[in-house]
Amino acid sequence: MRAFISYSLAAKDEYVINLLSRRMNEKGITLAQSHDFLPKLHTITISSIRKSSLFIGVITCTGDQVERDRVLTEWEEAKTVGIPTILLIEESAESLLSLEDGIYFNREHPEKALNFLNEEIPQINKEKEQSNGWAWSFSGTTAAELVGQLSHIG
Repeated sequence: MRAFISYSLAAKDEYVINLLSRRMNEKGITLAQSHDFLPKLHTITISSIRKSSLFIGVITCTGDQVERDRVLTEWEEAKTVGIPTILLIEESAESLLSLEDGIYFNREHPEKALNFLNEEIPQINKEKEQSNGWAWSFSGTTAAELVGQLSHIG
């Protein structure tokens, strides 16, 4: 199984991606990520997203605007082809507060997002197609872990 992650983080926060990768490998899931640095997606990135069973996007206020735009473009690509997606957005990334599909978190007070993920994702899982059930379940757990890790970053 394969998951695609796209992120916009400060360099000091990128260790969270390594932790996530290790955790996913323990569960038998390969993590793929973008290597695009241009606004338009490369065909290799598009192919990688389409071959994935899950898309995880992470946007923080410390990430670069070009990276934020790339994450959103890759997220839209995953949604277009029907891949289960989860998009974590730090609340202080104000320009993105209007996205309805995002799960917003606050580093200083992550409880609200963690409660949502721990309580609501299982309900969402029940409503999704059985064929993607593992992806939805895993994405909720993964998102909770990411929010928890990011809340410990200064």
